[in-house]
Amino acid sequence: MEGVEPSSYPWEGYIIAVIRHPQCDYFTIKISICYYDGMDKQEQNKKSGGVFVAIFTLILVVLTAGVVAFSYFTKKESYKGEIVSFSFGSGSYFGGYTDYDIERIGSKTARYTAKGYNMSDLDIEKTIDAKYLDELQKIIERNNVAAWDGFDKSDNNIMDGASFTLHVVYENGRTIDAHGYMKYPVNYGVVESEFLDVFEKIGE
Repeated sequence: MEGVEPSSYPWEGYIIAVIRHPQCDYFTIKISICYYDGMDKQEQNKKSGGVFVAIFTLILVVLTAGVVAFSYFTKKESYKGEIVSFSFGSGSYFGGYTDYDIERIGSKTARYTAKGYNMSDLDIEKTIDAKYLDELQKIIERNNVAAWDGFDKSDNNIMDGASFTLHVVYENGRTIDAHGYMKYPVNYGVVESEFLDVFEKIGE
C-alpha cells in the first residue's frame, strides 16, 4: 500500500568452524546469526554486539578444542611402542637409597642392575627376561604415569627427607622424566609399590 513501509524480512547466516586432527574425525561448530532488515539503529547495534560476541566465543572454542585435541592425540601416539630402558630410584639418606635400571638388549632379554647406597648394600647385575620391562610398562599405562612427565618439585624445608627419580625411554625416543624430594605426583604410592614388587620378583 502506498505510503506504508513494507514489513522487514529476516535473513540468517551461519559461522561454521571445522576442526580436524590427523588422529580423529572431523567435527563442526556452527553459530547462527540472525539479522532483520529495517531495524532501528539501536536494535542493529544490539544485534551487531551479539554477532561480535558469537564470533569471539567461536574463536575461543576453536582454539581450546584444537589445543586439547592436539595434546591428547599427540601424547597418546608418542607413548606407543616398547620401553627400551627404565630407571627408577627412591629412598632417603638415612633410610637408604636404591637405583634400579633395566635396558632392553634383545627381543626377549634385558640387562638389570640394582645398586644401593647409604644404608642399602644391594648390588645386583644380571641378564633377565624382557617380560619384566613389559610388566613395568603395563603399570605405567594402567596408572597414567606418562602424566608425570616434567614433574620436578621439592620441599627444601625438610632436611634428610625422601626422594625419587624416574626416567623411561620408549623405542621412538619419547621419554618420561620425573623427580621429587618430599613431593610426589598423583598416585605415586601405588605406582612405587607396584614397581618394587616387580624388582622383588627379579631379585628372587
